[in-house]
Amino acid sequence: MKFNSLPLLVAFVVTFILTPVVRRIALSLRILDYPNIRKTHNSSMPLLGSISVYLGFLAGLFLSGFHPFFGKELFILFSATTLLLVVGGSG
Repeated sequence: MKFNSLPLLVAFVVTFILTPVVRRIALSLRILDYPNIRKTHNSSMPLLGSISVYLGFLAGLFLSGFHPFFGKELFILFSATTLLLVVGGSG
């Protein structure tokens, strides 16, 4: 099996480009995590950053020739990452 680094590079570039865009959207819509006694940050932090990581992951996945509905394992991977995006991971 030959390793193709192009999907990895595309995933990085897509994530790198989308992160500031998604940050601006989160700031403009005031989708922020505000500091309180339980938080370690001192100023409001924009949420939604996982959207840019998820879209970068999908770009790399699709570019590598995989389609989430062409195999059980890929469907599970696609479903799990989508569930993590929807549910969120911060607590």
